[in-house]
Amino acid sequence: MSNKPTPKNRCFGGQGARSLPFHGGQLPAVPLTATDVPPDTPVLPGTLTRGIPKQNVRPSLSLCVPCTCTKHKHFYACSIYCYVDVEVRSHQQSRCRKHQAPDGIWLALDPGRLGRSRTTVQEGREAFLEWKALSPAERNAIRKDRAPSRGGAAESPTTQRGDRSMNSLVQDIRAAHTELRSREVELQAARSQARICKKRIAIARAKLDALLDELATGQS
Repeated sequence: MSNKPTPKNRCFGGQGARSLPFHGGQLPAVPLTATDVPPDTPVLPGTLTRGIPKQNVRPSLSLCVPCTCTKHKHFYACSIYCYVDVEVRSHQQSRCRKHQAPDGIWLALDPGRLGRSRTTVQEGREAFLEWKALSPAERNAIRKDRAPSRGGAAESPTTQRGDRSMNSLVQDIRAAHTELRSREVELQAARSQARICKKRIAIARAKLDALLDELATGQS
């Protein structure tokens, strides 16, 4: 059996990079920060963007990073509940064939496009919560609506009326969950911010302990 990675999980780097995240489900629960990046390590800036909706792909986010290769840009994994901050970092497998990274690459949000990233996150979370509130039957209806036509027989008027009724039901459900969406978004954002705050507090506490030890040594 060939060990060549499949196109869906193509890692351009060494064996060490293969242990790094590639898909959103592999990202750490607690986001990394600038203090986790080794000294003199380049960090690539990117902008958050929404995934292209397909037949039944739930709404998602990705980090669009410009590149000097022939593809000009690459899209990296990102959590739908990511925390938008210039201090946040992500360590992932490289997706560029030209710029292979044996130890993976470090990513960050572009400070100059932070406003756009915040808007994208808000829209992505709302779309995700709408999708999450749908039943399997409603998701199937959306899947069929997005499915490309293959030249089959035309739908009957009864089927068309049923599709319109289902679409109306989906719209009603979305409207009914507007308040719930906003509260869940606020809760998830607060949780992400709390994780980063805890990490910063731990770093500050360690620095304080080191200074106190140094002061005690000097006095003795």
